[in-house]
Amino acid sequence: MDSQDRLLAVGTAAKRGLIQPAVPTDSFNRLAAANGIMGPKGGILMKVRAAEQFDCVSDVLCDVCGSSTRVEGFGLQFGTLQGSWGFGSVHDGERYEVHLCEPCFFRTMADLKRARMLNTMFSDVDVDLGNFGRVARDDFFNDGGSLA
Repeated sequence: MDSQDRLLAVGTAAKRGLIQPAVPTDSFNRLAAANGIMGPKGGILMKVRAAEQFDCVSDVLCDVCGSSTRVEGFGLQFGTLQGSWGFGSVHDGERYEVHLCEPCFFRTMADLKRARMLNTMFSDVDVDLGNFGRVARDDFFNDGGSLA
C-alpha cells in the first residue's frame, strides 16, 4: 500500500468517525493536496479510479455443434439443459449442464416432444404438446412475460 492509498484509507476512516487522525486537519489537507487527491472544492476525493482487468464470458459455444451463440448486437443467445442428481439416484452427486445454440435447442426440444408423444400415445388423456417446456412468452426483459 503506497502513501496515497494509506492517506485515502485514513481519510475515509476519519470521515466516518472510526478513528481520530494523528495528523492535524490542516496538515492532513496539505498532505492530501500534495498527493493529488484534493477535490476542486478542497475536499478529499473519495472516488478512487483504477483500470483493472477482470474475466468475463465473451462467448458460449454450443456443446452439440460447436457454433458460437453470440448474436451480433444482441449478446449471447443460448439454451441450457441441466441435470442434478441426489441421494438414492444411480448418478448421486453428478451434475450436468449442456449449452445449446438456438437450432440445436429446438431440435432437442423436438426430440423430447416426440418421446413424450410416444410415451403418452395410448393414454386416455390427450396431451397438448404445443407449449411443451415453455414457461413464458413475450418475456423480452426476463420479467416473467405472459404465461405459456
